[in-house]
Amino acid sequence: MRTFADLCTTMTLHHRRDAEVGSEYMIAGSNVAVWVFHRAADAEATVSLHKFAHLWIHRDYDHDAWHILDVDVPVEAGADFVVMPGRVGNTLESFTRKDERAPAPPRLAELQALIPKIVAAATEPADQWIAQLVERRIANPDFNTVFVWADQRFYIQDLAPSRTELDGWRALPASQWKE
Repeated sequence: MRTFADLCTTMTLHHRRDAEVGSEYMIAGSNVAVWVFHRAADAEATVSLHKFAHLWIHRDYDHDAWHILDVDVPVEAGADFVVMPGRVGNTLESFTRKDERAPAPPRLAELQALIPKIVAAATEPADQWIAQLVERRIANPDFNTVFVWADQRFYIQDLAPSRTELDGWRALPASQWKE
């Protein structure tokens, strides 16, 4: 399994930002993000969290949430990093900001109506955990939730859990989140 140091020898990365759990880099010439973690265990937890969230959205047969929303999963997981896919589209923030707002797609209203429904439908502890993170990402839009016009779907690229939330995710019974 590669480490972030190994990755740095094969590609050019540009530092984007620092967060509580690590740093985000962008692969030069692309919109692909690399997250490197202070604690290797946080890389593993982030992979499982994003995979579980992706599956949670796709298991929602009552509301067919996957038609409107998805959570990205890493395209590569290293010992202390993950590589996330890049999406081309408008950020959710661009539709909701006060100044120079982008014209909102009709799916924005559908997304805003969907979130309370899927949050209320979450009954299992792991589902409730994911629902809270998804709800927070939609309620506090930033550049990590992207609307891809060609797909007519919103993608959450980063659930942005805190260190405490990652520790809590790991504390859930293993059968609920480990592969």
